[in-house]
Amino acid sequence: MRERILKGIPISSGVGQGKVFLYRREIPKIEEREIGEGEIEREVLLFRDKIKEVKEELNELHQRVREEMGRDIADLVLFQILLLEDKEINTRVENFIRDKRRSAAFAYYEVIRDYAQSLLNSPIPFLREKEIDINDCAYRVLRSLIGSEFSNAGILLGNWNSRKDVILFADDLTPTEVAILDKKVVRGVALIKGGKSGHIAIMTRAKEIPAIYGIDDLMREENNGRRAILDGSRGIVILNPTEVRIARYEREMKEDEKRKAFYSVVKKEEPVTRDGKYIDISANIEFLGEVEKAKEYGAKGIGLLRTEYLFLSRRQPPSEEEQFFFYKEVSSKMNPYPVIIRTFDLGGDKVLPNYKELNPFLGWRGIRIGLKEKEVLKLQLRAILRASAENKNLKVMLPMISTLEEVQEVKVILGDLKEDLQKKGIPFDVGIELGIMVETPSCALLAERIGHLCSFFSIGTNDLTQY
Repeated sequence: MRERILKGIPISSGVGQGKVFLYRREIPKIEEREIGEGEIEREVLLFRDKIKEVKEELNELHQRVREEMGRDIADLVLFQILLLEDKEINTRVENFIRDKRRSAAFAYYEVIRDYAQSLLNSPIPFLREKEIDINDCAYRVLRSLIGSEFSNAGILLGNWNSRKDVILFADDLTPTEVAILDKKVVRGVALIKGGKSGHIAIMTRAKEIPAIYGIDDLMREENNGRRAILDGSRGIVILNPTEVRIARYEREMKEDEKRKAFYSVVKKEEPVTRDGKYIDISANIEFLGEVEKAKEYGAKGIGLLRTEYLFLSRRQPPSEEEQFFFYKEVSSKMNPYPVIIRTFDLGGDKVLPNYKELNPFLGWRGIRIGLKEKEVLKLQLRAILRASAENKNLKVMLPMISTLEEVQEVKVILGDLKEDLQKKGIPFDVGIELGIMVETPSCALLAERIGHLCSFFSIGTNDLTQY
């Protein structure tokens, strides 16, 4: 067969080779079954037992992901656990069993389908996007209720003994599905739906599985079982690759392994120039699970801890306590090296739900949002201050600064927060440093004057060059 190239959008770099496996998440067809009077309570108890069983299964998965990738990524699994605990849904199912005398499986199927439809009609994007989580959760519960195993998820569970070196094709994947991917089996993931900052991108990167999305004709039956190369860096899948193409990629992969071996030696050396100048080698991260990987590659600090995902991954901004524990954990894991936390840089390509801006890259974004939504900014700064107490290795950095007044206003807020914490006897690092991102022409031109107001600059080359 002729070689064919499918083009998508890269979300996790690397190259994988194997045979295509089409993964379809199909909710079992539930036949309507009427039950007798004497069966009603038995079906209610069966439903309760199966909800408990699936909840235990998801709790174990949540703990495993937390250990492997960190609390923040593990929290992606929580939606399904909360769905299982939803009293309104569970009561509706039990009432359906009793009032309509139908089996637990059929009652749950009808109620959850109605619930999913109500979310799809919601004006809130966050809720609409939860459809795949609901389907995955429903699949687990129904599979348990009717006593069947996953029809085609063995590959995800890593126990599909008849296959190895798989390139997984799917419409989309839920957090629980990505969490159980075995990278020794699944060599690459190609999806129709996805996003560069969504849970699939986050978790495949954490697992170091190459991944791409945005390929419309992916799930054609003719693709199943074909040999393929998935290039997560270039964003392509090559079906039926020629021997010449295979040889080229194998050479690339060998070169990559050589580079990794070289880096593993070099990372142990101190980054000092010949004339004795020490160079900080730090990492940019967004998630807790990335800290260990940064250390593994030799980082001596976090030069940029992005905090946007804390705000974009839920309906409401994270609480002070949620942020406090997150920042404290990053601080402890990276201690004694410094961690620079950038206050939320929303806007641009990270637009808030329901927010409309004709040009968000030039409009309301970064520190402008922070100073407009002062309570949200105060909550974040207070959480950072509290988290700085123990290791004293945290620093604060402000995004998209364009005027002196913006820095001055934040310094006043910081001063008030410190004063309040001192009055209440809550410890924090009194010497915590404040820095800014230089990303706008006005900030670059004001650099000398702004320099008197802060401790360090970080040059945001992408935005500064664009502007």
